[in-house]
Amino acid sequence: IRTILQTATEWLSSDHDGGNDRLFYFLHSFDVHYPYIPPEPQLLNGDANFEVFDTYVKYANERDYVRLLTEDPFDMSDENVDLMKTYYNECVDFVVRELRAFIETLRSEGILNQSLVVLLGDHGDDFYERNFLFHHSLYEQNIKPGVIVKPPTGWENPLPDDLDHVDIFPTIARCLGDEKAVQQAAGVPIQDRDGSVRPRITERFLDTYNVSVETASAKTILTYENRADVLNGHPAYVESSVRDESYAAVDSSDDLLAPEAECE
Repeated sequence: IRTILQTATEWLSSDHDGGNDRLFYFLHSFDVHYPYIPPEPQLLNGDANFEVFDTYVKYANERDYVRLLTEDPFDMSDENVDLMKTYYNECVDFVVRELRAFIETLRSEGILNQSLVVLLGDHGDDFYERNFLFHHSLYEQNIKPGVIVKPPTGWENPLPDDLDHVDIFPTIARCLGDEKAVQQAAGVPIQDRDGSVRPRITERFLDTYNVSVETASAKTILTYENRADVLNGHPAYVESSVRDESYAAVDSSDDLLAPEAECE
């Protein structure tokens, strides 16, 4: 991410100093991603435990959803899981420091106030909750990654708590005045949100077909062996699920890794 932001800083300096006042940058970084190797100085002083990294990564291809729900195919001690969480958090701290420096660059260039800045991740990570590792589940800590929006000066709309990735494109298009793009987008511009909470539907396509349906108060995850029956509207698809999970919504704002509360 440091290299990407340094390159973006060079672009910004050249474009802005060249008189351009309508700038758009899409910056993609792979950080943070397993095996969560921490940045300096942890690597330089020899504190990183590479044996734990190797153990963790060898489980990356274990994606049998039903097996993970019913068995525990891994051999990860609580101590090692906590260590990986520590490395993960150290990686996040490094990314935050780099992003903060880039934001200060926007400020020094005098364009931060009028800029729309969006920071988002494509997924979260599981840390052995219900036997899952990495990002193979449909639980909250995985499918609700952080989203940060810094609106431009003059923005009058409140920012919703349930912002989805599909809302980002039409939000940018609205800021640019491209109403045709807004109408063609799957999401809803933040500028048009009325404060209501929308149902959230998330799908997973791996060894099985999983679909999560979530409202403000409850969540259900259905697992099917045959995705085609579901997508083609087979009349028996509801009865064909091999696993049903139901959860009550909880406030996980104090702990981003907190799992949902299982319903009785």
